[in-house]
Amino acid sequence: MNKQSLFVVLACLMCWSFTSRAEEDLQARFEKSLNNLKSLTNVDIEFLDTYWSPTGSSNPKTPFCRTVQYSYIASEMKNRATYKLISGTETNLAKEFVSAFDGSNYATFDSQRYMTQGRGAQSTDRGQSPFNPLIAPFMFLTTHSDDCLPCTLQPASLVSPDFKNTLVLPKGKRSDQLIEISIPGLNLAQKPTTWEIAIDETGTSFVPKVIRWITPGANSEMVQHLLNYTNLGSYHFPTRIEWTMSAYPPTSPPTVISTGTVAVIVARIPDQIADSVFRLDEEEKSAAVVWDWKQRKLTKMAPELAKIEATHGNVKIALLIVMFATMVGVAFVAKRFSAKNT
Repeated sequence: MNKQSLFVVLACLMCWSFTSRAEEDLQARFEKSLNNLKSLTNVDIEFLDTYWSPTGSSNPKTPFCRTVQYSYIASEMKNRATYKLISGTETNLAKEFVSAFDGSNYATFDSQRYMTQGRGAQSTDRGQSPFNPLIAPFMFLTTHSDDCLPCTLQPASLVSPDFKNTLVLPKGKRSDQLIEISIPGLNLAQKPTTWEIAIDETGTSFVPKVIRWITPGANSEMVQHLLNYTNLGSYHFPTRIEWTMSAYPPTSPPTVISTGTVAVIVARIPDQIADSVFRLDEEEKSAAVVWDWKQRKLTKMAPELAKIEATHGNVKIALLIVMFATMVGVAFVAKRFSAKNT
């Protein structure tokens, strides 16, 4: 064998060894980043979420756009999430929603002064964003599916002691200094979904550059670009997400269903977070109605609702008002998440 042939063989062996090592390292990077996320005992993040659609719900001929500011504060399993409408092209949009979990009890409060209280963390939460940049690299672990349409992936889910990662990343394909992998997803619209992830072949953290979610049952696909990674401690996450949902199978030119951007305003690790942050004490004082899921009854009614009870002798009227508002809220979030995540 001449020197030139030997050089070619050695080069091929080195390339094969590098690619195999990169694929093996990807699993280690995935597990390492999950552990780094769990190591963030305290975190405070705020971000703007802008959504655009060529058709509005009230007027299909008019484009719809809205901007929401989200905040998320957590200390281990305790957390507080806030949704606040900044602007919107329609008037029937929810203005504000806040939720809090103090490790045992869960509470919500909205701009209509309705409060709910219960025990344990919740899998659905209107205060949480499905595009929280803090957990964007792991969005393919979502439970949003036919079994739970309003469910979103939440930071508390990933850091919970009950969360056991059993996912083994499949073998990837090397392309233009990237490793591309395909992961089967949960059923949505009665058909399986697929996640496609592109990530740099080298690195020490799991930092996807592009995540594509294909949902044939909904005839759509979402492509998300994760940009401008930063870090809190040893954990890396994007500070900007740009996504586009288009018709699937793809058309030429693409048929855009909706687009959006997410941009981080603040991300920090507070030294201490007061326990009062994870309770809605002030909101409870101003609430017009409080529904306690533990007791399955109203524990507070505004004077006007109390008059209804006194006049008609039937508290069910007030209860129906609260339950109706709750059902409307759940239907709204289910529709929003289904539209944005399918």
